[in-house]
Amino acid sequence: MLAQALATHKQAAYEFAMAIQAIGQSINQSVEEQTRYFAESVMTRQELVRAQRDERDELRKLLPTLTDPQRIEETVARILELNRLLFDALPEEERKKQVEDYTRIADNVGEKAGALLDEALANAAETQDRLNAELDRLLADAATSFQSSAGTMSSAAGNFAIWVNRLLTQGIQVDVNSGGATGGELVF
Repeated sequence: MLAQALATHKQAAYEFAMAIQAIGQSINQSVEEQTRYFAESVMTRQELVRAQRDERDELRKLLPTLTDPQRIEETVARILELNRLLFDALPEEERKKQVEDYTRIADNVGEKAGALLDEALANAAETQDRLNAELDRLLADAATSFQSSAGTMSSAAGNFAIWVNRLLTQGIQVDVNSGGATGGELVF
């Protein structure tokens, strides 16, 4: 019962944190897109192509360092978008010459992303296993503590029963409302 309550609480806290994080990321993405739009709208065609190439290349360098799956997904999407924009900006003859280069970039990004996501999944499973083991240890410790407390309570109840039995066998009556004893002598 306790384990189920803890698991439910953990899941609810996780979902709440993920929702807040998603909202923050959505806001950040909207701000970035608008900032980029304004900056790109005043660039010449050559400046725009250079800026897009620089951004794509920087993101390709950044990609292998990422661990957050959502950040990996966003980065891959942006790299592929930039790659397509750069390809589309080429004259027709250049596209024919460079189609393999742009395809190779897209394939390379996909392979890196797949490897990163596989690693993130393995790390998540390992982390969950550690958390489960820790929860199991905490629950075992709590059960031991509860058992110890139950043993102490059982011992106290046994001592109390012995005390009541002695009182009764010695003819002492206890008025539970007054807290006092009448008749006989208390002997322990």
